[in-house]
Amino acid sequence: MKNKRLTHITRNGQQIVALWLLLACLGAGVPAAAAAEAGVLRGLLTPALAAHEQHPASGPLTAGELAAFYAARDYRPLWSDPAAQRALYTALEDLLHDGLNPAHYMPRVSVLADDSPCSELMLTAAWLQAQLHLRFGALDRATIEPLWRLRPATMAAPRQALLAEADAFAADPAAALHAARPDLPVYHSLRLALSDVLSQSEAQPWPRVPAGALLRPGQPGALALALP
Repeated sequence: MKNKRLTHITRNGQQIVALWLLLACLGAGVPAAAAAEAGVLRGLLTPALAAHEQHPASGPLTAGELAAFYAARDYRPLWSDPAAQRALYTALEDLLHDGLNPAHYMPRVSVLADDSPCSELMLTAAWLQAQLHLRFGALDRATIEPLWRLRPATMAAPRQALLAEADAFAADPAAALHAARPDLPVYHSLRLALSDVLSQSEAQPWPRVPAGALLRPGQPGALALALP
């Protein structure tokens, strides 16, 4: 039950932004085959920019933050080149070695054209959200552990700085994720250890025990016999 709750929390932000993007695209009447161009992106994002909270301190990526990111780069698209899209997906898949589920960040844009405005925005939202999670954590501390008390004033500036600096990595999405990771030896050691475990499980998959009642020490039965 707890794991399901954590999964819901970590995915909630992506679902909110994705829903807003789809509604924006439908409301603007943007055809799926339309190419992502600066003028189209400006039209989609201007309403969110007008309502943008200037300094959110925590929580998932907001539509306003996405709009502000594009406004700072004059609404130029990031992922028009299929090679750039492939590089982004490769970078997102590597989040597995950070203990994050890449599927939570992969935009579901298969029904859209590869260079459509909505695909463009969903890809960027996933990329920016992954950076926020790497730098500040994927879980809401106040929800998981209410004893945590964060001062919004101390969190807003680093968050906005991270999003502002992301554009410098537009040509290398993996470098942006690397820069967002904690610069701590222990973090990188844990990441390497997880990579080793994942490699071992691919070479020799863990044995699977059929679903059933909770096993306890000394308990006989078919499930116990299935244990290695």
